[in-house]
Amino acid sequence: MNQQTIKKACIQLMQNADLVYVSTVDENNCPQTRAMGNLHNLDQFARLADFFKSQENEFITYMSTNRLSLKMDQIQKNPQVCLYYCSFPETHGLSLLGTIKVMNDEDLRIKLWQDDWIQFYEGGLQGSDYTILEVKPTLARGWYQTDKFEFKI
Repeated sequence: MNQQTIKKACIQLMQNADLVYVSTVDENNCPQTRAMGNLHNLDQFARLADFFKSQENEFITYMSTNRLSLKMDQIQKNPQVCLYYCSFPETHGLSLLGTIKVMNDEDLRIKLWQDDWIQFYEGGLQGSDYTILEVKPTLARGWYQTDKFEFKI
């Protein structure tokens, strides 16, 4: 299968996956994986579709988290992460490897904010707990149907 077809299928997977699994590295160099909301998901976050299409790199991923979470400590010590999207029925798994950073851009915080997140972030959009993370992956690996793939981003 050609790389363009696989890349297109990977973007579709990102748009359809309910969750993104995020792996960080703890102080003992052990991976720590957790499921997070997938802002690329067109059903759950339809109003963000144009935002992601306007990105220079469609594989860039944004996530929200609590500033005082364990993952924030891990990210500050080691910004290397792996994101994983999957669809078992399609036999499709996508790992995106790259670095993660905290984004302090107020316009970005406003664009990504979801009103129902108020339950997760004390002070809501204006509170100090609401944090946006950005992953700019450099490598994609995975399986699509019967083929494994790898490409640089």
